Amino acid sequence: MSATSSTAEGQPDEILNIVVPPNAETEEDCIFEDSCILFRYSREIIEWVGRGIGIVKILKSKKTGTYRILMRQNQTYRVCLNHQIPYLGNLLPKKDCSREFIWTAYDFADGHEVRELFAIRFGLPEIAYNFKTAFEQAKEENKKIHDSKAK
Repeated sequence: MSATSSTAEGQPDEILNIVVPPNAETEEDCIFEDSCILFRYSREIIEWVGRGIGIVKILKSKKTGTYRILMRQNQTYRVCLNHQIPYLGNLLPKKDCSREFIWTAYDFADGHEVRELFAIRFGLPEIAYNFKTAFEQAKEENKKIHDSKAK
């Protein structure tokens, strides 16, 4: 791809190459991707607060083999969820609902590590089941990687 810059007369004076900056996602394989609503539990006001509506992805690093979860808000593409899938702890169903799960993790969405309690809601139970399956698989793989490094 290229774009041109032009002089005052409208004649192009040089051709500029458009460079797409690399991001971490280009070094990862997407294992799961679907739209959802994300909540975090606020300890200050003692209730669930909406964190964003968007696409959640479970990504596997091509270099290390570890899995992480990433979510960006629709329209703004602001990161609202970004952490390695924890090999300790569990993904639990939320209050007898087949479309919602909760879990705890140290999240880096705001640029620094914060322990958060998250809830995620999908449009259909089938999508939620696929998310749970991918999350549990990623959790087991991250545990294997952690255990092999600990030896």
